[in-house]
Amino acid sequence: MNVQAAFHRGRPMSPWFDAFVSKYGAVFMGIGVGTTAKWALVLAEGRNLTWRMVTIDFLLAPMVALLTVYLSVRVGMDPHTGAMLGALFAVTSDRVVRLVRVRFLQKVDDELQAYVAHQRGLIREEVQQEISSREIISDVLSGKAPDHYKSQKTRKLD
Repeated sequence: MNVQAAFHRGRPMSPWFDAFVSKYGAVFMGIGVGTTAKWALVLAEGRNLTWRMVTIDFLLAPMVALLTVYLSVRVGMDPHTGAMLGALFAVTSDRVVRLVRVRFLQKVDDELQAYVAHQRGLIREEVQQEISSREIISDVLSGKAPDHYKSQKTRKLD
């Protein structure tokens, strides 16, 4: 689709805007269609569409767009499939964002637990080395150290 032909007003359009619309336009169109479908489902269920619902959907839209673009680029989808994915994410936006948030927090928690376990191991190792070195020094000074300790053997000086 040539955006310059669609929106031509007597002046040339910026090439970055043309590229942006050609790359992400279908995704944003899908998100718009999905959001209106979500509102239609709310009305079909007999509930009233409130300003609060509309505000929440507009606030969730950037996160939905980010997820849609990320997945469509990562998988290598064409723009039409990305539009369908955006529409699907927009219809279920509250559930999708909640799922992503829970999974993200779980992953952060797992990484943090692994880091803490590793640091505890390093601390235990350092403390054990300190305790062992104190015992060796104490044994050498008291004469209880075994014969195979190199530090106990005297060297002949010339």
